[in-house]
Amino acid sequence: MQLALNLLGFPCYHGLSLFASIRDCEMWNEALDAKYFGKGKPFVREDWDQLLGRYSAVADLPAIAFAEELITAYPEARVVLVERDMEKWYKSFNEGIIKNVWSPLFHIIARFDPGFVGALNGPAERWTRGMFGASSMKEMQEKARRKYREHYELVEKVTPGERLL
Repeated sequence: MQLALNLLGFPCYHGLSLFASIRDCEMWNEALDAKYFGKGKPFVREDWDQLLGRYSAVADLPAIAFAEELITAYPEARVVLVERDMEKWYKSFNEGIIKNVWSPLFHIIARFDPGFVGALNGPAERWTRGMFGASSMKEMQEKARRKYREHYELVEKVTPGERLL
């Protein structure tokens, strides 16, 4: 999706964008803390503009943790909701995200490299605990499919029909 949007002239913020914009991690931490842990103020359009202003679209985590907030903040935006085969999505999510987020090696490297890997760990830990309510890899794996369905139901519910593609 990110590649398609980029090719169509809509620069897209994707979870992998964090690797190129490591300084964004601090703002994602603030947004996640406010939403899930009651620390700080919830983000409003001005905050999202500061974080995502150079982009025309978002895809993937951590942005999808804020689907409702972003849909509300940008009433002029269209929402593209791509529903994947659940098991294909789960396999990809488990291999590419869950196993990496819970990797002991990732956490060891994060301690020795707080400026890069450690910075990436901040948003990952927050959305894992906040969005998924998970405190272990097993718990996240058990909740992933339900969270997938809940996300799609939420986007369909909060997006006016004329904006949903």
